[in-house]
Amino acid sequence: MAFSTHWFMKEDYLWRSCASFAWMTMLLPFFAAVYSLLLAFDPLHPITWLSEWIFFIFSFKMIGMVTILIMSCLFVTFLNVRHITVIPVIRRNRLSFLLDLIEPMHALQICAITLYSALTAWFISAQLGTKYSTLIDNCPAHIQGLCLNEKHVVVVIHSGFIGFIFAVQFFLQHEYVMDFSPVQQRKFCKVRDFIYPNLIKCGIASMKHTLYFYLSYFFLGCFVKSCLLSALQLNGTMDTPLNSLHGFVQFSLLWKLWLVATGFTFVWKLGVYLFKIYNSESYPFLIDTPYAEQLERCLHSVMSTRAPSLVRHLAFLDLSLLSRHDVKKRIEVFSLSQPGHHSHNWNRISAECLSTVYCLTNQLTAYNQKVMITGASNGESINSAKQTDISQGTPQTPRYRTVQSLGPDIVQSPYSSFTQKSLHPPRRGQNGQLKVVQVTKSYVKNWFETASTNWIEVLKHLQIVVYLTNTFPDFDQGMVFRESQLQQWALEGLSNLVVASYDEDTFGVVQQSLPDVISALFGLHSALCKYTKLNQRPTSIHTKSTISEQDTAVYKLQNSVMEALKTAIHRIVARFGQHLKGIQLSTEDQRKLSQFFNYIE
Repeated sequence: MAFSTHWFMKEDYLWRSCASFAWMTMLLPFFAAVYSLLLAFDPLHPITWLSEWIFFIFSFKMIGMVTILIMSCLFVTFLNVRHITVIPVIRRNRLSFLLDLIEPMHALQICAITLYSALTAWFISAQLGTKYSTLIDNCPAHIQGLCLNEKHVVVVIHSGFIGFIFAVQFFLQHEYVMDFSPVQQRKFCKVRDFIYPNLIKCGIASMKHTLYFYLSYFFLGCFVKSCLLSALQLNGTMDTPLNSLHGFVQFSLLWKLWLVATGFTFVWKLGVYLFKIYNSESYPFLIDTPYAEQLERCLHSVMSTRAPSLVRHLAFLDLSLLSRHDVKKRIEVFSLSQPGHHSHNWNRISAECLSTVYCLTNQLTAYNQKVMITGASNGESINSAKQTDISQGTPQTPRYRTVQSLGPDIVQSPYSSFTQKSLHPPRRGQNGQLKVVQVTKSYVKNWFETASTNWIEVLKHLQIVVYLTNTFPDFDQGMVFRESQLQQWALEGLSNLVVASYDEDTFGVVQQSLPDVISALFGLHSALCKYTKLNQRPTSIHTKSTISEQDTAVYKLQNSVMEALKTAIHRIVARFGQHLKGIQLSTEDQRKLSQFFNYIE
């Protein structure tokens, strides 16, 4: 997450980030002790195994191992948290995924994590056993000179491979998105609930990646080994080559590779998760202050779009919590300013909430209009295509298209763009030589433009290009609902404050803006209902399997917003009852209000 000059980012965000790093540093010795215990696993000699482990954890080797792991985790976590955001990036097509990976900063981070994970394995390889400690060692008795320790090479390359997979999945699987828990829990409970399921998940994924690497090295390891032998001028390998059938079946090596992959992946994920839970924790903002220099710390100021996205989300989260649980702050929201007796607090907070509601309504309206226009144009194009097929009887595929508008003398080739008439020499006038040069330049320019256009048309119809550039069907919906969490908090906070004003608003500040709130909620409800009708999910058994995972995620976001909106409206209707009929509303809003009164919606 990019650092900002905002007061929250310089103060609380910095302290929260440092606290997450500190807790990760304190947890790593415990994980390192368990990790070293599993590395030396020897069920046939349990007493020797446990005694050597106890001796190891109190030795200087343990201190060195923990120090290296802490440095590795801090480095990887620091690189990852720089990209963490609260608003997910919605990608248009598969090509955008590839372009995201080769973006300079992302590509540099992937390379850095890959190299650092390999270096970490290089340093801690001595803890895996004497067979893995060094790259070069004395050859066996029948070979003179120095030999290559292939197991050490495998451990280092495998760790770099695991680091590369982790760095790539961090961007592809949206692990950079900071989620806010719907239930407020203590950090200890969140970490406790995170450890076991993610440890199992990391173990399964690491086993799969380790097997892929093991098989790849069996077929391609000879090239790596030959390069190292020639570069280091060694006489051979110490043990049986791992790319042979006898050397391939080594369960002890596979066990250690799997432990390294699982341990690295888990502690890296734990570091990112600790950062997320510390910075997604609610923060109590001020409602009002008599000091002018602290106005930027008030709730209505951090709710504005000028604040960083993380701060804005925390502000709406605080609004949602205080509207339900904090009576003292609610009374402060409904209070009048001194002097002047104006309801500035309520006006500013409600204005930010209504702005969020109006923004979502406008986005839904624009999307609905786009879908209707696209559907109408598609229907017209299908009808015209059918009429053309009947009248002409020619196939309407891209390969058989004719360019009749360009004239009959066009030669259908990517390299030709001239008509037969254009090949005749131009007539000379008073400035004949100049005209010849100008006409020649225009011919060459037209030839290159037409040739490039034709080649682009040819490339567009290649299967691989179509596969990479086709827009995801849920791209537009994802752009509409990517801030759904913020909008849900706005609906919850606004409706809870309106309901609480029935008993706590002694000055009637909410009653003045109640028609605007009701109209905004009904307007959003109409836009959402229209959006739902235009984007109905298929219910057939044959089409159910074609629904993508991203489309399912968008569908869940749509349902969560609709549920929050209906809950907010029912909450207000149930509290005010028949009093709402006395509010001046439009005919459409009155009709919707009667539907909610009768529980039709």
